[in-house]
Amino acid sequence: MLLVTDTNNNKIRHVSRITSEVSTFVASQNMDFRPVGITQHSVTGNVYVTSLPSSLNQAIYMIYYGTRRINAIQSRSGQGQATYRYFPFRGPRDLLLVNNGRLLVIADFGRNEVLVYDTYSRYVNSICKFSQDAGSADGRYRQCKFTRPWGLMVDGDSLYVGTSDGLLKAGKYKH
Repeated sequence: MLLVTDTNNNKIRHVSRITSEVSTFVASQNMDFRPVGITQHSVTGNVYVTSLPSSLNQAIYMIYYGTRRINAIQSRSGQGQATYRYFPFRGPRDLLLVNNGRLLVIADFGRNEVLVYDTYSRYVNSICKFSQDAGSADGRYRQCKFTRPWGLMVDGDSLYVGTSDGLLKAGKYKH
């Protein structure tokens, strides 16, 4: 299934790989739902979506595949299912699933951070130590910094993070 975010219309669109027909997968009249990043679980079909900042919300949503019900994992107001000492999100952009769909990796543009959400325990942790300071320092947990992480990609056990300052950072992640 090919899903595409339609941010300005508050929709997620489905594009048929066979006929190229475009249809609405899910839509919301709620202006807080402005989808930008999207990934789908290969087994359950559930869809995870980041939402652009609005006046009230910056959230990660899960859309149940069967019912297409939209459910907030965590939002700016603290509503949702996730547990994390540094919530709320400040600008989640891209996201992807790793470890057979157990871990959701999130690029948070506003926090200068890459986060990992465990879909089983519902706990969120940071790949790098929380810091309001943007930067491009390499290193492990306490030393590394990102300047507005925007895009994510995994190749094998390497995680690549694209940042707004044009850098592509790579590092190993543990499954």
